Amino acid sequence: MAEPSIPRTYVVRQGEYLEQIAHKIGFDAETVWGHEKNEDLRKLRKNHQILCPGDILYISAAAEPPPLPITAGQENGYQAQIPERTVELKLHDADGPIAGEAYTVEGLGDPIQGKSDDEGKVSFSIPITTREVRLVLENYGGFHLGVGDLDPISEITGVQARLAALGFYWGRPTGEMDDDTRDGIMRLQRAKGLEMSGALNEETLAALEAGYGW
Repeated sequence: MAEPSIPRTYVVRQGEYLEQIAHKIGFDAETVWGHEKNEDLRKLRKNHQILCPGDILYISAAAEPPPLPITAGQENGYQAQIPERTVELKLHDADGPIAGEAYTVEGLGDPIQGKSDDEGKVSFSIPITTREVRLVLENYGGFHLGVGDLDPISEITGVQARLAALGFYWGRPTGEMDDDTRDGIMRLQRAKGLEMSGALNEETLAALEAGYGW
């Protein structure tokens, strides 16, 4: 009887998420995510689109596609289709949602143009291989957006990134629970009517996740 194949491991890097890794390596994302060897990771990361650098992903042979056919002695041609992901943003300032704001997305070839809706929402599609785009707002200037760079909310870097997006933290993600981070947490707590403890308790994490949307 043949011995079962041992899943190979993949170490997640910054900016990577399951569907992107699946496309790059060539495996079925849902099969890999549901594998028993990834049970601990599933418990740790409730959203497989938000992984953390250093996470270990097990890839079973059953999830990998069969090799492409090759005919010896002649040129072999192949065509691949790059899937797309939808990027959704919500624009806001100190006065609330930024509605009807004209925007341009650069870095994808032909610029994508549109306007935010009544709730300040912006939505556009990008190839799954894209790592960064530039969003230019008519009245607010340009912003560089990292695609896939958001760390899980269980990580301090993930907390800092969400606080920054909501306007409560003004530094860069450091991964350290420093005074600037505590100040950002207290700004969030004050805005949400919570006790201004500066601690990441369950109420504060829930408010942060609800405010950011992830």
